[in-house]
Amino acid sequence: AAKKFGKEVVDVFTGVNNSADKIAEAAVKVADYTKETWNAAEAQTQLQNSAKLAAAQLQGLVEKYDRQAELQRQIRDDETKSIDERIAANNKLGDVLKEQQKAMLALAGKKIAAAQADLNANAGNVDMQVALTNAINERAAVLAQIAGFESEQKMNSNALTREQIALAKTQSENDAKAAFEKEKLAASFIENELLRNQTL
Repeated sequence: AAKKFGKEVVDVFTGVNNSADKIAEAAVKVADYTKETWNAAEAQTQLQNSAKLAAAQLQGLVEKYDRQAELQRQIRDDETKSIDERIAANNKLGDVLKEQQKAMLALAGKKIAAAQADLNANAGNVDMQVALTNAINERAAVLAQIAGFESEQKMNSNALTREQIALAKTQSENDAKAAFEKEKLAASFIENELLRNQTL
């Protein structure tokens, strides 16, 4: 009875039937909206923090692969090494570049995801739109850089193959020349002059 009376007092005060129920319903909706907004903001913050942490970790990985790639380039370009060692280093460089590509694209993807999340939370914000565009452009630059690395590695692969063929040809010619000189020397020891001349 008291509850009913209380509702009626609210109705009299507002001049609208069932005002108390409507006010309570509106309060629940506001609370739900506030909770959703809070959850969205919290999710946004978690995404940004996760993206920053992942970006830092991936950046370290990119630098690691960069060092590995440079080491393989040094071995490949060292002419005191055998051609087989240099070819192996260039092949390993190709493998390192593939791993570096994955890490660099993952890093670019994290930056795009973070920028997109910022824009989603601040729709229409020009600075956020610019940040997203820059992140997308950075990914395109990564693809271009990777393509350049791969081209350089393939060009060196072709050059090393040509060098290997040239070395094999030179070795073959030297072996043939050495064999000829050996037979010539052996023929010079033949005592019979006619046979020696024929053999020579």
